[in-house]
Amino acid sequence: MWVQSGSPHKGTNGIDSAAKKALLKVIQGDATLLMRADQVEAACSVVTPILETWEAEPPTDFPNYTSGSWGPESATILVARDGRMESAGGQT
Repeated sequence: MWVQSGSPHKGTNGIDSAAKKALLKVIQGDATLLMRADQVEAACSVVTPILETWEAEPPTDFPNYTSGSWGPESATILVARDGRMESAGGQT
């Protein structure tokens, strides 16, 4: 496998460069960036019941809000109550 450097996106957010470095280490045989099978299984045994519970019992009062808005009203109230908001619109 060949990893080309000089991506047109290089330097924009560091993700491209970090991914290339990680991939190169894996190709070179550095397994320290990878999880063993037993670690993956242990992680799944912890996370899977949580995900299954969330799926089986979705919250009834989840504060959904319109994309592009300042967020749910409950967040505005929380921040205002803490005294960190100058105006009611969420702008500081």
